[in-house]
Amino acid sequence: SDADRVQAHYDSLASDGLRVLSMCSKRLPLDQTQAVREMQRDDLETDMSFLGLVGIYDPPRTESAVAVQDCHNAAIIPRMLTGDHIGTAIAIAQQVGILPKDYAKSAVMTGPQFDALSEDEIDKLDPLPCVVARCSPETKVRMVDALHRRNRLCVMTGDGVNDAPALSRSDVGVAMGKNGSDVAKQSAEIVLSDDNFATIIVAIRKGRGIFFNLSKFM
Repeated sequence: SDADRVQAHYDSLASDGLRVLSMCSKRLPLDQTQAVREMQRDDLETDMSFLGLVGIYDPPRTESAVAVQDCHNAAIIPRMLTGDHIGTAIAIAQQVGILPKDYAKSAVMTGPQFDALSEDEIDKLDPLPCVVARCSPETKVRMVDALHRRNRLCVMTGDGVNDAPALSRSDVGVAMGKNGSDVAKQSAEIVLSDDNFATIIVAIRKGRGIFFNLSKFM
């Protein structure tokens, strides 16, 4: 009966950029302790009582907004593909400048919405969404393929096992060195030792400077 009120509060927390967890409980007789340990997850997670919501704030690095602005200045389009709730993703994307305050509705999609589109329908999107929330590993791979069909170079960053397919499919895969999984590191061409997005932008600036100087010399 409180589902609508809980959902409204969930959306409110997510819109503030919080990652939201739902807490619940289930009462069982003490003599069923061993049975609970052997119980299948689908059986255990039924008839539970809702306790409340927990909002976790995981703020973006302070230098991320400057790095994203440098991307825009350098004709690089930053995109966010995340497993977060769409409200959380929008809030974080606006904080770092990936999404403007007056963003177009087409700039944001969920993973299921993107995955439901055929390749032809994706190719008709102009432009591709800048934020995709609740996305799966397949969603990330489809985004990389969509960029390739538009003859765009794609640099993909990631840290988890589920990022590995997209890291290997992209032109340059960049894995996180501190918090990245071994699978992600093995799938990438570059391992970022400080896990800092801004470092990638510094590397691009240095690389473009070297390329420009070589071109001028040649």
